[in-house]
Amino acid sequence: MCAGAPIILTPYWFAKPAALAEIHRVLRPGGVLGLIWNVRDRSAAWATELSSLIAALEPAGREKVRAGVRKLIEATPELAGRAEVSIPYTTAAFCCMRL
Repeated sequence: MCAGAPIILTPYWFAKPAALAEIHRVLRPGGVLGLIWNVRDRSAAWATELSSLIAALEPAGREKVRAGVRKLIEATPELAGRAEVSIPYTTAAFCCMRL
């Protein structure tokens, strides 16, 4: 953490225009903003398919997504029969400075 740097938490669902305005307001010239978030690692075919299922998640179709996830787990040898499945993630970190 840089000395004197504000801490700004911006989850992926934040209101972008309002959040960007707030970041601009609190970040002084020469101030540094660091962004860190997890990105689903899609290097395994099953993780890519799971990401597609999750992206389609809407309240009306949740059971369809649950059924698709169960089917995907059963059809994937390294996942079949497991009570829990760890989804691989990559952590991305970025830093920028206000001029």
